[in-house]
Amino acid sequence: MQTEMQKIEKEIEKKQKSFEEMTKTFKQSLKDRGVKSFCVEYSGSGDSGQIDEIGIVPEKLQKKTILSKNYRYWDEKKMQFVKEDKEIPLSAYVEDYCYDLLEHNNSGWEINDGQSGEISWNSEDNNIEHKYTQYYTEHNEFEEEF
Repeated sequence: MQTEMQKIEKEIEKKQKSFEEMTKTFKQSLKDRGVKSFCVEYSGSGDSGQIDEIGIVPEKLQKKTILSKNYRYWDEKKMQFVKEDKEIPLSAYVEDYCYDLLEHNNSGWEINDGQSGEISWNSEDNNIEHKYTQYYTEHNEFEEEF
């Protein structure tokens, strides 16, 4: 019988493998479409966060579409998130991946004082690089008596 901790560890391992496979597919999809590199800037604080800028090289590919497997979006009529295979702009594909990366590796990046950063990739070294700054409020309290 598994302990709760073993169940949690198994779930974390499963999510990690899933994310690694998603990343591998994502990078290959970009290469297959002739993307040389991308750079995404984001920021978040006070319980909200957003992608601020997306740059794709060559720029002409920014509006090109790609089939996104299990594309997740909010359906206003059903009042819930829906997943389906859908053609979306390449820039939206990159944006969605970056949100997934942030959720997977930096969950809570948009909470309280927040975090900002840059996510980039180039086809030559095929590595996704994430540079970021986490913000926090420091508080020192003192009491003196004379």
